Amino acid sequence: MLTLDQMRRKLKSWGVKNYSKVDRSGLEKMMRENEPDSKEPETTITAPPVVVSTKLSNNVILGDGTGQEIILRLLDKSYVPYIKKQLGVDFAIKVERDHENPLNVPYWTGLPEWKLVDQQWPIINLKIQGDRERELISGWDWTEPTQINPKTKSLWYPHRPVLKKEGQYWTTDEPVVPKYPIYVISKGRWEKRLTSDSLIKMGVKHKLVIEGQEREKYIEHGADPDSLLILPDEICNMGQGSIPVRNFIWKHSTNRGYKRHWCLDDNIDGFFRFHNNTRTPVYSGVVFSVIEDYVDRFKNVYLSGLNYFSFCPDISKRRVLCQKNTRIYSCILIQNDCEHRWRGRYNEDTDLSLRVLKDGHPTMLFNLFLCNKQTTMSCKGGNTDSIYQGDGLQKKLDSLIEQHPDCVRGTVKFKKVHHQVNYKPWAGNEAICEDPEKYTGLSVNEYGMKLMMGNGNVVANE
Repeated sequence: MLTLDQMRRKLKSWGVKNYSKVDRSGLEKMMRENEPDSKEPETTITAPPVVVSTKLSNNVILGDGTGQEIILRLLDKSYVPYIKKQLGVDFAIKVERDHENPLNVPYWTGLPEWKLVDQQWPIINLKIQGDRERELISGWDWTEPTQINPKTKSLWYPHRPVLKKEGQYWTTDEPVVPKYPIYVISKGRWEKRLTSDSLIKMGVKHKLVIEGQEREKYIEHGADPDSLLILPDEICNMGQGSIPVRNFIWKHSTNRGYKRHWCLDDNIDGFFRFHNNTRTPVYSGVVFSVIEDYVDRFKNVYLSGLNYFSFCPDISKRRVLCQKNTRIYSCILIQNDCEHRWRGRYNEDTDLSLRVLKDGHPTMLFNLFLCNKQTTMSCKGGNTDSIYQGDGLQKKLDSLIEQHPDCVRGTVKFKKVHHQVNYKPWAGNEAICEDPEKYTGLSVNEYGMKLMMGNGNVVANE
């Protein structure tokens, strides 16, 4: 059932007036009488752009089509007649398809639900020439004033769908304690301990791994002394970035009898659940426990972890629960009996992922839970103040190409030199389950997770 605001927006987009003070029954009557199928919207634009369409498709060319490409998504199909009139051309209606196998990993039973929304959003690919076409599009009947500029890549008409309410979050009544130790590697970031502070909000114990000379500064700025793990002097300031530290915590967890350990960067600003196409904060250790319980079902998943918040936008319908056989960055669960160790100075995450894949083992990067990793070099401290200075990014690229010339090449991303890795040769690496019968046919288990409103009330029907 549409809300009153949604009905008013539709009526506005159809060119209907005098609806602002009408009650629900009146709005429903106005909608029935003014459905676009029975009445063309009256709103038009003057001097429509020249439109060329070689065939009926969802590709529409405005002007000579030599300028920019914009993906236009519509909130629902009822807006199609209006857009066709503004463009002055007919076009096919296409929608972004759901992924054919969103639950794409085996034996995902007895675990939280992976769920996407049911909505289908029509998509039009616009190819526009220049300022004239941008001005005309900006003049459409948007819910809010919309300006199109040369860098615009996507639009929602008449507005972006609202899939969640501000202030909502996931939590559990009882603390959920991860079974494996969590290490947060930190250097020079005592004033801004994003990852550690996020884990504290979640009630998750962890070790903040630092150098001895920085101990007092971390404590002075609020770090819990009991959470600090001080590195031996002999592995500090070796000019190898975080490599010696990573190998130290690997050994530290192994010596204490753990099968796996978590290795986290120190610039992660919160953890989120992707559910119903929304990224909602999670304040519970369930984020780690679910992944631990799942990968423990297999005997050859040496690397797994959480995808980045920025790489999994709310709207996309093509998301899968897990991206298999790719790189694992920044929030990594490592099986301790892996024969490899961290090496080199740069791109250690990519290098280790590739060596594991080349051995024939799978990697698992989960979209169910996400980590809000900050952009490389955007936070002071860490590698930003050491190995990434000067031509550090070029050296980082050259190092990885030297280690893996068979699958790595250079490219430019976000105006920075970067590596491009071909992971296709290992797409078929499969996880081997320890006991398939044990993990067949189990019911959904939400681990006690509840979606809460900002006022502390439980959100119904989630």
